[in-house]
Amino acid sequence: MKKPCLLGLFAAACFRTEPGPVVATIYPLAAIAGEIAGESVQVKGIVPPSADPHSFEPSPADAALLAGAGVVIYAGPVMEPWVKESVGDRKDVVLVDASVSGKMEGNDPHVWLDPARAKMIASDVEKALSTRWPQDSLEFRANLARFEERVDSFDAWFRARLDSVPERRFVSVHPAWNYFAARYGLVEVASLNQTHGGETSPLDLARVVRLMNSQDVRAVFGSAREEYPGVSVLEREAQARVARLDPIGDEGDPERSDYVGLLFYNARLMLGVLK
Repeated sequence: MKKPCLLGLFAAACFRTEPGPVVATIYPLAAIAGEIAGESVQVKGIVPPSADPHSFEPSPADAALLAGAGVVIYAGPVMEPWVKESVGDRKDVVLVDASVSGKMEGNDPHVWLDPARAKMIASDVEKALSTRWPQDSLEFRANLARFEERVDSFDAWFRARLDSVPERRFVSVHPAWNYFAARYGLVEVASLNQTHGGETSPLDLARVVRLMNSQDVRAVFGSAREEYPGVSVLEREAQARVARLDPIGDEGDPERSDYVGLLFYNARLMLGVLK
């Protein structure tokens, strides 16, 4: 497979000077777009993988990049209300709203973590690129087919391994995995933080500990990006097994640098704590 023309999110020279034709906000959307675009079109990212996408604030350079883009792919107004403000009322830009493409439910924007919804997003990315650059539409469609095949391979791999996992309940530190869990029959019994940036009170933490012990739930879906308060308490008082998951990806880590690699990375960690 040809290497996608996905410019590094950390490399300021890649996206801070001349605007590119395709701009994606968070890293997983940029990675998906890069696979569909292939070598025909540059994809430039805005939110670095190390940043918190929920609280990210664009710089003037980011706004200028969006204002000059031909295609903009973003997580949707729940997570990124600043995107439409930067794009304005331009008629010459094609917007791909992942929350619409991925059929967001309620106010949970983490649709890209469900492989089936990610394929929906990728399909709309292909349509947007083909609309903007019809001369390259055959390549975009071929790239989409390869992406879908890779996602389907992951799906088959994970389902086969879940067949031998009878216990599928877990506690999350942040409810980012609802779509993924619903896809594969995993059950979130509690979450330490129902809203992003919220803090778990001592009473709520004690309630989660009691629930885990009374129902014999040991799996915790934690975070590779930050250590949430209370996780160490769950490990100590509820014998929790913590999978430190990554919902975003990391271009500097070969295991997490593309979307399907990120799926495998998180799935292996989940299997390690589900028993």
